[in-house]
Amino acid sequence: MNLPLALQIAGLLQILLLTAGAMMIRVVNLAHHMKALPVFHRQLFWTYLGFTGFTLFSLGLLTLLHAPELSLGRGLARGFNLFVCLFWTARLVIQFFVFDLRPFLTNRWLHAGHAALNLVFLYLPVVHGWAFLAPVDPTTPTLP
Repeated sequence: MNLPLALQIAGLLQILLLTAGAMMIRVVNLAHHMKALPVFHRQLFWTYLGFTGFTLFSLGLLTLLHAPELSLGRGLARGFNLFVCLFWTARLVIQFFVFDLRPFLTNRWLHAGHAALNLVFLYLPVVHGWAFLAPVDPTTPTLP
């Protein structure tokens, strides 16, 4: 697989993670649990959730639309790939060492979805790490 294609797939996966996030809200019955919180805490949580969703969408869209440039290993593209690699590496660590999802994985579909998410959470830092570590293409022009 070539790097630009791998990055395009990564961009699409990041955008599709919004669907998983929306499903998670229903699976864990979040709205019900949030009712016990004071109004400000609910507002704060929904704001954080919105910013997280916006960040995932933005990272995904930028990766999807600019995969060829991100694969060249120059300047800002290199920094972007490092940031996204670290972002998803942190999320992967949290997935395995902080979250305990066992009470919510109540059927084989939820187990399958969880396994698929883990594969996505592994794919994203690997691809962006690959893009960060890829050698600079000497045939691409640089800015003066």
